[in-house]
Amino acid sequence: MALRVLAVDDEPQVRVVVSHAFQLWGWECDEAADGEEALAALAAQTYDLVVTDLVMPRLDGVELIARIRAQHPALKIIAMTGRASAAARARLRHTQVPLLEKPFPLGQLKLTADQTMGLSVAEPEPEEPAEE
Repeated sequence: MALRVLAVDDEPQVRVVVSHAFQLWGWECDEAADGEEALAALAAQTYDLVVTDLVMPRLDGVELIARIRAQHPALKIIAMTGRASAAARARLRHTQVPLLEKPFPLGQLKLTADQTMGLSVAEPEPEEPAEE
């Protein structure tokens, strides 16, 4: 059975890229545009992982993480941001949630997801030098 992830970001392009990447890696993926939509999705579906932006309207990622911890303490979470305030970063430090800085390579997202889920992580293959 495939693992299920919820991708939460108010930027549609980011949600689509994250969602498609997880689907290519064999995961099932749903999307939410903000923390409120994410909470509704979590009430309707069981997830193995939530990947959330920190800066969003209605309910930001830091508050979403706090609510997930209260309602689903075993649920794994990864945060991502391109513009979080110092205060938000400080609040996040106490959650032990990994933080990815946008833009990030998809390989970093996969590695972080695998590590967060306790999946075996293969050593990256050395890259071949580009032919001139």
